[in-house]
Amino acid sequence: DCKSIDLSARERPATEPVGPPAALDEAFAYLRPVVAQWVAEIHRIVPTSNEYNTLTTGVDAGRIANLSALSDSVRLPEELVNFYKLVDVDYHPVTSAVLLVADRDDYGYSLEAFDDIPEAWAGIQALCEGPVEEKLLQDYSPRVQATGYANPAWIPFAHDYSGNYLLYDTDPSPVGRFGQIIELDNESWQRTVVADSLSELIERNTHSLRAGQISALAFVLKGK
Repeated sequence: DCKSIDLSARERPATEPVGPPAALDEAFAYLRPVVAQWVAEIHRIVPTSNEYNTLTTGVDAGRIANLSALSDSVRLPEELVNFYKLVDVDYHPVTSAVLLVADRDDYGYSLEAFDDIPEAWAGIQALCEGPVEEKLLQDYSPRVQATGYANPAWIPFAHDYSGNYLLYDTDPSPVGRFGQIIELDNESWQRTVVADSLSELIERNTHSLRAGQISALAFVLKGK
């Protein structure tokens, strides 16, 4: 039983005081240069005066402690948490310059604000309850495993405001890889692996920005 997607703007809670970003765990030190180079490219192309440049500092330890688990059985993966220690965004109801392109140069997904991950995750889970017909799963990559609309172990971290997401996979199939990135296409029921890892996806986007592939930012740059 699947429901329609609510595309209305999210309600924003009052902003909590933000502490200094939490320290990066040593095991994820490789993320620092990866994220820094990506952020530098965004700032190079989209000035901070642009309202869609929603970049902000990484999350603090208190916010991480509050959002460490999405349910009794689903926790945020450590790599994704450490990524957000380095960078976060403020939610914008229209779009954001902090985009991640998956497989189309002209189409990007806005980075999810860290505090919004639980709401995005819950919204995906609420769309369809229980298993679905086998024929609806035929376009799922063999690298993912799911019996329904979405595996609860898929963690949303980027969205397109239309019910489509990039997801961090913490429960891949036997031929998949922990941490692979899934593109959830709501309308077509496709679940495609678009990157082997979060760092691969970010590095690919950095290289594309350096090469001048900025068509996904056309709307953002219109009022530059």
